[in-house]
Amino acid sequence: MDLIFYFAPPIIESYALRAFYKLRPDVKPAPNHPYRARCAIIGAYIAFTFIKMAWGYHPNVFKLLNVPIDADDTRLNKAWKAYARKNHPDRVGLNKDTTMFVHARESYQLIQDPVRRIAYERFGPSIAQWRHCITLQDYIKRGLPAVFMYYLATFVSMMVMSLFNASYKSTAYTRFSLFFAMLTTELHLLTRPIPGFLRLLGVAKPMPFEVISFMHTVWLMLNIAIAQLGPIASTKKGIHGDSARQLKPYLDDSQKLTMKSLEEVTRALEINIKALKQSGQPKETVRKVVKEAFINDTI
Repeated sequence: MDLIFYFAPPIIESYALRAFYKLRPDVKPAPNHPYRARCAIIGAYIAFTFIKMAWGYHPNVFKLLNVPIDADDTRLNKAWKAYARKNHPDRVGLNKDTTMFVHARESYQLIQDPVRRIAYERFGPSIAQWRHCITLQDYIKRGLPAVFMYYLATFVSMMVMSLFNASYKSTAYTRFSLFFAMLTTELHLLTRPIPGFLRLLGVAKPMPFEVISFMHTVWLMLNIAIAQLGPIASTKKGIHGDSARQLKPYLDDSQKLTMKSLEEVTRALEINIKALKQSGQPKETVRKVVKEAFINDTI
C-alpha cells in the first residue's frame, strides 16, 4: 500500500478538489489549492499509517511483564508467573482473545536463553523462525544480510529518483545525510549493547528492533512527502520566479512612464496656477494664455 501511495495522491487530489468545488460553488479555483489539497492528503495518510502501526502493535515481552529491559532471570520468572495467573486462557475464559497471551508466552520462552534474549532485543520475535541459529554470531549473520539488502535497495532507489526527479535532487544532501545517519544508528543498535537512553525510558521499554521499525516508518513517510509535495513546491517556486523575471522589464518601463507623466502633470499644474493668477481677465483670455504657455513649455 505504501508503494501505491507514491502514485495515488494526484488522483485523490483531483477528485477531492472537484468535490470541494461542487460543495462550495462560491469558492473559485486558486493556484495554491492543489498544493493545500496534496498537503492534506499526505498528512492524512501519515496519520493513518501511525494509527495503523499503533493499532497492530504487540508490546515487547518486557513491557508486557512490566519489568526493566535489564531485569535478571529471577525477576523475569516472577513477573511471568504473575502475568500468567492473571491472563491465562483458563482464567479469563476461552471466549476472550488470547493473541496477546500467546505472543507473551512465545517471547518469554525466547528470552529464557541468554543468546536468544540478545537476538530478540535486536531482531524481534521473528527470530523464533530462525531454526539453525545457535550462537550470537549465527543470529547476527542471519539478520544483517536483510539489513544490508534493505539499505542497498533504498540507496539505489534514492540515486535513481535523484537523477529523474528535480525535487529529489534539490533535497539530496538532507536525504542522504538522514539515510547514512539511520544506517549508522541501526548498525549500532544491532551490534552494540542496548544504549543507555533506552534503559532510562523506564516503563516505556522500547527494544532496539522497535526503534529500528519506527525509524523505517518515519523514513518512508518522509520520502513519500518529498516525492508528492516536492514537485508541486518546486513548480510553484519556478513559476513565481519566471513570472518575476519576465515582468521586470515591463515594470521598469511602467515606472519610467509613470514618473514622466507625473512631471507632465506637475508642469501643467504650474502653468494653470500661473495663468489663474492673472485675475481680472476674461475666461477666454485665461484659456488662451494657458494654451500658449503650455505649448511654449512643452516645446
